[in-house]
Amino acid sequence: MGAGSERATFLVPEGALKLSFDPSGCSSSRNELRIWGEAPVRIRRHLVPVLEAEEDGRWLLMERVWTAGWGASIDPDVFALLTSCGIVDLSPQNLARDGRVLDYGYLWNAQAWERCVDRG
Repeated sequence: MGAGSERATFLVPEGALKLSFDPSGCSSSRNELRIWGEAPVRIRRHLVPVLEAEEDGRWLLMERVWTAGWGASIDPDVFALLTSCGIVDLSPQNLARDGRVLDYGYLWNAQAWERCVDRG
């Protein structure tokens, strides 16, 4: 389905399986697992869910969605909300056709995330 420099994504019957190539990919997967697990409802509704994952980040299973494509853009209010919470890599290839973010583990601001989680 897709591949970056540190992870590859494969469609499997259960969803989209992200496999990490290196420690950086494992870190991204652990970040996605953490963000999904801690996200308040106001954030979670804009994220594609993590269904299962290995704690060390070697693999992550997410709901199967289709990428919106290069012409896509995110709603400005959703963009402001997510970036204020430290989820900052909101480029078109990271957006699903339904507007949710499908890759949110790569670039993020941990301090902004902690403030967001504390606010609920």
